[in-house]
Amino acid sequence: MFNWYKLTFLLGFLVILFVLLVYDRPKIINDGKIELRLLANPPPGYEKKFEELLALFEKTHPNIRVKHNKAPGNYYIKVQTMMVGKTCADVVHFSGKQVNSFKIKDTLLNLMPMIKRDNYDLDDYFKVGLEDAQSTEQEVHYLPLEGSGTVLFYNKDLFDQANLSYPDDSWTWQDFQEAAIKLTKDIDGDGRIDQAGCVVGYWWAGAIPWIWSNGGNMVNTQHTKCLLNQPEAIEALNFILDLERKHHATAKSLGGTESAGVYENFASGRIGMIVALAYGLPMIMDAGKNSNIRWGIAMPPKGKYGRPIRYTSSGWVVWSGTKHPDEAWELVKFLNSHKVMKEYCFDNYYIPARKSIGLSPEFRNRPDTSFDENVLIQSLLASRPLDNIYALRSISSDFGIALDKARLGMSDIQTEMDKVVEKADAALNEHSSNNIATEGIDHD
Repeated sequence: MFNWYKLTFLLGFLVILFVLLVYDRPKIINDGKIELRLLANPPPGYEKKFEELLALFEKTHPNIRVKHNKAPGNYYIKVQTMMVGKTCADVVHFSGKQVNSFKIKDTLLNLMPMIKRDNYDLDDYFKVGLEDAQSTEQEVHYLPLEGSGTVLFYNKDLFDQANLSYPDDSWTWQDFQEAAIKLTKDIDGDGRIDQAGCVVGYWWAGAIPWIWSNGGNMVNTQHTKCLLNQPEAIEALNFILDLERKHHATAKSLGGTESAGVYENFASGRIGMIVALAYGLPMIMDAGKNSNIRWGIAMPPKGKYGRPIRYTSSGWVVWSGTKHPDEAWELVKFLNSHKVMKEYCFDNYYIPARKSIGLSPEFRNRPDTSFDENVLIQSLLASRPLDNIYALRSISSDFGIALDKARLGMSDIQTEMDKVVEKADAALNEHSSNNIATEGIDHD
């Protein structure tokens, strides 16, 4: 009896194999050009300009054709799937935080041999941008295009109405708390908050910088012990939790989640302050087009040991399976050239990864913005990347659950962080005993 099931399975397997083999072959176009595949999701409204830049690259590199694809949705899951299936693009837009996980799996090309060969100037990059992906003198798997530190956005109109002085470099946690409380108001007297004092970010990447600012850390220097249940961490977490639980001064009081419509609410005058990465700038600029609010940015408030400032970035990697490493490197150099980086960052209100652009008077004194770019640079220089520890890949969800239980009054933060630390220590010890590299949290 003929087995149609086996035949169907065999035909399907052959089709998939054919597609993978054909797609992964070096792309030599009939006109002799090499086809490079680029995977990147340009910022909204920047798609046309990005394609024009790629056309310029093709003009200056007549032997190369660039095929640009986007990957909406769960970007890094798709990238990982394509790498496993050997169908990945040659050059991929990446977050610095994601580099370590992929590097450990040997899926990213080490660019250092080509950097040395071409005498490529790494010294022109802000050091923190390279540290974000744990670059070394032997290995560079990533070049940042732009990067951002944490800043304090504030509504000048609401500060004036509350007779508050604007935030400055002398501000402490106490000053921030007092201002948040005064900016929180029930304007129409119906018993519900109409104007929230602040947004601080109740998730691990938003909360850990407050722990740094209070003298704590996520792990010890040997990466053998988690420190999130130590007094410095607990004190910092209780400070930001009390802004919501005790003072009801966060955007959660407006209804819904704290982060829902945060920049729209800020632009409409419903939120007084936001402590967040400077990536919020284009969203506030866009949301503020239909409002007349006056706003500015300042450095986050000082704690006992500094300010709660984290760094993150995005840039470019080359897939280790590329058949055209030299051509891919040429594309990366072009995408990070002074011309492209300047246009990309200026048009999207990003902070350039190159010092020669970010520290230039042209960037620091832009006449077309209402905020002070010098604060952006000041924040960048004071920032540090989040710890990237591969053994603690679940820290994001574990930390979030602990914070949520404390916020909802289901438990206290000390008890919940003790649980987080117990699980984290077990993971650190297991990876240490197995001699596995402890780098690269899978979350930004």
